[in-house]
Amino acid sequence: LRSFCEVVREAQAEKGRWMLSVSRSSIVDTVCSEFSRADKKTLLKKPNVKFRGEPGIDAGGLTKEMFNIFFKTLTSGDCDLFECAEDAEHPTYLPTKEPLPPSGEEGNGADAGDDFGFGGDGLLDAYEAIGRVIGKAILEEIPVPARFHPCLFRVLLRGSDFQPNLHELEAFSPTEARSCRQMLAMEDVDMLCLEFEEEDGGHDVTNENVKEYARLRAKHELLGRRRARLEAMRRGFGDYPTLSHLRLFTVFELTSVVCGNQVVTAQELIAKLNIRGFYNSETPAHLREIVRAMTNDERQRFVSFITASTVLPPGDKQITITHVSWGPERLPLAHTCFDRLDLPEYGKRPLRRSSTQH
Repeated sequence: LRSFCEVVREAQAEKGRWMLSVSRSSIVDTVCSEFSRADKKTLLKKPNVKFRGEPGIDAGGLTKEMFNIFFKTLTSGDCDLFECAEDAEHPTYLPTKEPLPPSGEEGNGADAGDDFGFGGDGLLDAYEAIGRVIGKAILEEIPVPARFHPCLFRVLLRGSDFQPNLHELEAFSPTEARSCRQMLAMEDVDMLCLEFEEEDGGHDVTNENVKEYARLRAKHELLGRRRARLEAMRRGFGDYPTLSHLRLFTVFELTSVVCGNQVVTAQELIAKLNIRGFYNSETPAHLREIVRAMTNDERQRFVSFITASTVLPPGDKQITITHVSWGPERLPLAHTCFDRLDLPEYGKRPLRRSSTQH
């Protein structure tokens, strides 16, 4: 997959760059708008990102930062496009459910009266654009810092015609999964006086059909009124030639490709550091000590400060720590386009932990 993505990027290198103008204050809206109106040929071009009202030349760092901020905002809890279960210790995200249509009306797969700035198809255009953003992140080998639910990746790979299981339900809502398991363990489920949904027949739940009822509960929770939005994401995701290669992947493998390893150990981070220009200095040793003392969240923020991504660079790529001569009074300076940190010589003076976490 990596070799194929490199071939695609090289083939597009001579066809110019894709100029994207986005806003930090409305990152989801502006990124979705740019991806929604791009044609398929434009999607393959190398991005050139400009944050409105800010100076800066994109040599790769601003592109990574755009993806990073976009997906973090998308799954921050403040965006109405995705949701997680409040009871989950490690939340995973799915598109929010479509609201139920008014009594007597059929749902049409879009939110009536809410066009999200993309035209008559409502929020489905936004979800299709998000599918395009995920596909572009794969093509550019930029990890996505978002814990999407496995069912989302199953839909992206093979569509929504499948039956989720209780393990997948538990990954989204532990309380709902626990309720189903307790129900399945009961000797007499009739005493609960449960009924199937009207769309499933509306009949009573009995010991004979309780397994089918539990399966349908999982399907309604994980797919159900999310299906049209998930399928919209799949349409956008399919606008790239990488899909034919990705169909060979399992859900777990696609999750690893899209999200990368969201756990950054001290050993892995130190192995990625290429420290240059420090001679007879204690600063490199002090830096390694600080990395070992950091929490996973602090290491992710440290990596993000240097690379604009919360995961380590893939393959043989390294994080370069370069000696600079401006003195210990100044803070380190990051160059996210080149995964490089300019670090002053601190000598025998202890390197301040706050300097590496600015």
